[in-house]
Amino acid sequence: LDYEWKQDEWSKITRSTVSDWDRNAETIVQWSPFSSEADLLRQFNLMKDHGTRIIIYNLWEDDQGLSELDFHADQHDIQLRGVNRDEKNIQMAKEFPNSRHFLTYRHSLRSYASIVYLRLPPNFRIILRGKDVEHHNIVNDMMLTEMITYRPNPSAEGAPKDLNLAALVTIGFVKDAKYHIDVQGFNVYHKNRLIKPFWRVWNAAGSDGRGVIGVLEANFVEPAHDKQGFERTTVLSRLETRLKEIQKLYWTTNCHRIGYAPRRNKKGIEQSLGKDPSSDHDAQQSTQSNKKSTSSTKRPTDSDKLYSPSNWNKKGKECQELPKAMDGGNGNGHVFSKGENRKTARMDSSAKVTTRPGKGLSSVETSSPSAEDDSDDVCEVLPKRQANGSSQKFVTRSKSKERGLNDERCHSQTDLHILEQLKQENSELKERFLEDIYYIVSLMVSGLLDFNLKDTTMFCRLEKYEGGHDDLQQERNRCQSLEIELAEALKKIEQLNNEQESIISIFSEERDRRDKEEEKLRKKLKDASNTIQELLDKVKILEKMKTPNIKQERRES
Repeated sequence: LDYEWKQDEWSKITRSTVSDWDRNAETIVQWSPFSSEADLLRQFNLMKDHGTRIIIYNLWEDDQGLSELDFHADQHDIQLRGVNRDEKNIQMAKEFPNSRHFLTYRHSLRSYASIVYLRLPPNFRIILRGKDVEHHNIVNDMMLTEMITYRPNPSAEGAPKDLNLAALVTIGFVKDAKYHIDVQGFNVYHKNRLIKPFWRVWNAAGSDGRGVIGVLEANFVEPAHDKQGFERTTVLSRLETRLKEIQKLYWTTNCHRIGYAPRRNKKGIEQSLGKDPSSDHDAQQSTQSNKKSTSSTKRPTDSDKLYSPSNWNKKGKECQELPKAMDGGNGNGHVFSKGENRKTARMDSSAKVTTRPGKGLSSVETSSPSAEDDSDDVCEVLPKRQANGSSQKFVTRSKSKERGLNDERCHSQTDLHILEQLKQENSELKERFLEDIYYIVSLMVSGLLDFNLKDTTMFCRLEKYEGGHDDLQQERNRCQSLEIELAEALKKIEQLNNEQESIISIFSEERDRRDKEEEKLRKKLKDASNTIQELLDKVKILEKMKTPNIKQERRES
C-alpha cells in the first residue's frame, strides 16, 4: 500500500484498481497487529519527514515463556535466544575484544549492523534502541596483513564482461590469533553490503587455518534474493577455490609467527620473515669445509669403515676376506710398536671388529697411530680359532727376544734382563688388549641396548597409533549417531511444521466459518428487527383505527 501526504491527510496512490487496493488493505489489516486501516496510518505519525519503522510481532515463546528475542540482556541491543546464542562465545568476546564481531554477530543485532556495510555514506546513521551503531571495519582487527588482487575469468559462465572488474582481498591474522582460538573466514561484500559474514572456505582438520580472516568486495558475483548468500554459479565456485588457496598459502607461510609449528621448509620461512637464506647457506658451507679439513687427517680406511660399529650387522665377502687383506694373506693380527707412542696409544687407537652372525667374535684389533715408528721390537697378536670358535690364543714374538735367545750363552745376564723386560711388556700389552676388548664389548652391548630402546619406542608409538585409531573410530561412530539424531530431529521438525500448517489451516477455516455464522446471525437479527418494526407499525395502525371506533361508540351510547 502506498500513501501520499496531501492537504493534511493521507491520500491513496492507486496502482491498479480500487478493488485491488481494498483487498490488499483488508489482507494487511487481517494479518497485522492493527485493528483497522486508520490504526495502521497512525504509525506514520511516529516518524518525521523520512525513515523506516519496523514492527515485529507474534514472537514465539520457549518452554519458559520467554520470547525468541531478548530485549533485556542489553538495553541498547536486540539479541536472539536459542541455538544461535552461545554463552561461551559471549564470554570469549569479553576476553578477546578483537574477535568480538566474529563471536557475537550471529545473536547480536548491534554487532551485525556494525559490519553490514563496508563503507558508510556521508550523514548515514543506524540508530538501534536510541543509540547510534558504531561502524566497524574488520581490517582494524588484523595484523600481518597482505593485499591480493583477484580477477574473475571472463570466459566463465555468469562472469562479467568488464575486464577491469576485480576484487581486492585483504587477508591477515586476527590480533587474538596468538591465543589459538578458532576464528577464521572472509567477509564478502557486494556493492558495499555484507552478503556472507566470515565465510569459512577452508575446513581443514586440526588447527590449520585458525586465526586467518579476510575482507573483499565481490561485485561480479550475483547475490541471492534475500541477500543472505550468493547464487551458486561457476564464478562463485572459482572465487571460493581461489580464496581457499590464498588462505592455505598465507597460513603455511606465516603460521609460525603466531606460535604454530612451521608448515614449510626453513628457506621459505626465512624468506617470509625477510631473512636472507644465503647467509645461513654460506655459514653451512663454511662449517662443512671446516669439517672436511678437520677430518681429512682422520679419514678412515676401507677396513675402518668395515669394522665400524655401524657395519657390525653387515654380511658379505668383505667381512669374510678381511683377515687376509689385513695381514697380506698370512692370517689375522696387528703390529704394535715399541716406545712411548705405544704407551699413549691406549684410548686413541682405532678399534676394529669383525663379526659373523651366529659365531661370535672372530677377530679383535687395536691399532696405534704411531705406525711410522721403526722399532726392532715387534709384538704380533695372532687369534686362533678353537673348536667352539669363541676362544682365542695370543702368541707373542719379538726380534729382541730372538736375539737374546741366540746370544744366551754369551750374554746370560743381559739376556735375562731383556727377557724380563719383554715379559713385562707382553703382560702390559695383554692387559691393554683385554681392556680394549672389554671396551669394544661394552660398545656392542650399549649398541644392542640402543636397538632395544628404539624397538621399545617404536612399540610405544605403535600402541599410541592404535589407541588414536580407536579414538578416531569412536569419533566416527559418535558422528554417525549424531547424524542419525539430527536426521530424526529434522524429521520431527518437519512433522511439527506440518502439524502447525494444519492447525493454521484449521484456524483459518474456523475463522471463515465463524464469520459466515456471524453474517448469518446478523442477517437473521436484521430480519427479526425488520419484522418487529413491521409488527409495531401494524400495532400503531390498529390502535389508530381502533380509537375513532371507540369515540363513535361513546357518542352513540
